Amino acid sequence: MAAALREDLVVIGQAPLEARVQIAGLDVLASVEADPPHRLTGLQGYPLGGRITDTRVAAPPPARTLGDAPAEMAGIADGAITEFGLAGLVLAGDGPDTRAWVVTRGWADLDRAEVLDTGHRFQAVGIAALVTATAVLRLIADGRFGLETCANDHLRTVRLADDTITVGEP
Repeated sequence: MAAALREDLVVIGQAPLEARVQIAGLDVLASVEADPPHRLTGLQGYPLGGRITDTRVAAPPPARTLGDAPAEMAGIADGAITEFGLAGLVLAGDGPDTRAWVVTRGWADLDRAEVLDTGHRFQAVGIAALVTATAVLRLIADGRFGLETCANDHLRTVRLADDTITVGEP
């Protein structure tokens, strides 16, 4: 691993007291104290996902749609499947003047050659994380609180054991 750490790191995002970088196959988030000597307060590394190399992914079934999806969504799905080497992808949305729509592309299960369609069901745990993250980001965008706010200040039924954990911590 030492040799891989000598590679160039790629800065993905930065703020005055934190940085997110990619190096050696890891996505790394580092944060420091506000006051000098700026001691490290957090360091987390997550392995980067790799492309799916299964040959069955090379020729995914055509996009399927439900509702009046914007015309460019099928093209976006095609591009994402190719660029990121995904087995399957779901895009969904709606707006103030449009009804809900869904576009799917790819496979729900490669081993069973099950095509991903607009009625496919996903495990609640995967969807719950996405819905929760979206809701929190919308509340932040509305100015209701910030990423640096103590998470327990906004929890009622469940409490975290550590009162120092913020909304922005993964």
